[in-house]
Amino acid sequence: MAATDSGGPYLTTAVFCDEAVVGQDGAVSLIRIIDTVNHAAEGPDPPDEMPPFIFRTKLVVSLKAGKAKGRYTVLIRPQASDGRYLPAQEQVVHLDGGGHTGVNIITQVQLGIEYEGLYWFDILFAAAPGDERLLTRVPLLVQYSPRKTPAP
Repeated sequence: MAATDSGGPYLTTAVFCDEAVVGQDGAVSLIRIIDTVNHAAEGPDPPDEMPPFIFRTKLVVSLKAGKAKGRYTVLIRPQASDGRYLPAQEQVVHLDGGGHTGVNIITQVQLGIEYEGLYWFDILFAAAPGDERLLTRVPLLVQYSPRKTPAP
């Protein structure tokens, strides 16, 4: 069965990174692309279960307009490793239907991590509330490493 072409927008990038630098010409440079977080606890008696922590990173989403023209909403909806959906971030974008033109969304992500496992970030595109279309899902694997160290 052939896939149907929506006319745009088209996803060119969806990635977590430490930093995104936008040059004078509009080109984006991504610094240290990541898809795994290794959280460690050290001490004479580190907990067996991972203690909750806050993880901060950047998420970069790049879209090419294709035939999409007008004001749209891009939603970034995280799903925790236990399957719960967390509050979504919304970003309004303007596309000009110019084919190759597009937008780069660079957003700060601050996520309260409670459990090890695979977190997913759905990237959704909407022309109006309720008509969201999934563009992609970006994975983020959280691993915990307790390290026993000698007491001082």
